[in-house]
Amino acid sequence: TILALITTAMAASGTTSSSDGTGWEGMWARGLKPGQAFDASQTEPALAVLIDNAGDDHGWSADPLPVGRALVPGCGRGYAVASLAAASVDREVLGMEIAP
Repeated sequence: TILALITTAMAASGTTSSSDGTGWEGMWARGLKPGQAFDASQTEPALAVLIDNAGDDHGWSADPLPVGRALVPGCGRGYAVASLAAASVDREVLGMEIAP
């Protein structure tokens, strides 16, 4: 399954999802503060640029941020979820996070 592949890849790279304090789940459990480690305290810069320029004519065949439903897996504190939802009243955004 995809979860087994991710777990294998994480183990091979030395990244764990255990709550024993050695991986990202452990960081969350210890009280990761905004701006620490992988938490950027903001929407990812590349996504922010897309949001800021959504609807502009870039010569692309489709808007890179269409309205409708959006899923943000591994959303952490939800910075991207909030930004995507605020960018359009015609977009329904669901964020999923498995860390505590």
